Amino acid sequence: MNQQRMHGAFFFPTLGVGMEEALIEDTEAVVAAFRAFNRWLHDDWGFAYQERIFATPYLTLVDLESAVDELEWALERDARLIVMRPARCACPASAARSPTRTSTRSGRA
Repeated sequence: MNQQRMHGAFFFPTLGVGMEEALIEDTEAVVAAFRAFNRWLHDDWGFAYQERIFATPYLTLVDLESAVDELEWALERDARLIVMRPARCACPASAARSPTRTSTRSGRA
């Protein structure tokens, strides 16, 4: 980074996007997997290593209460940004519908 005259870098967990989709039918597994990933990331790098390398914890919205807890945990440990899947929010089967799903009643997607 010094040779390239970079002040800092963001590290993104790109594999996480596919992992969430693969586990989407099992809410508990999704929450547990990303909680474990975030703990490992924090233990290994921290979220602001030497104020130059910023690791990004991953949040899933499949369980809103867990997502809020995870966000608070990450912010308490100096996370500067988070990563979320760039897709509609997946909700467990017991939920009425995703808050991000668009209505088709009006004919609009």
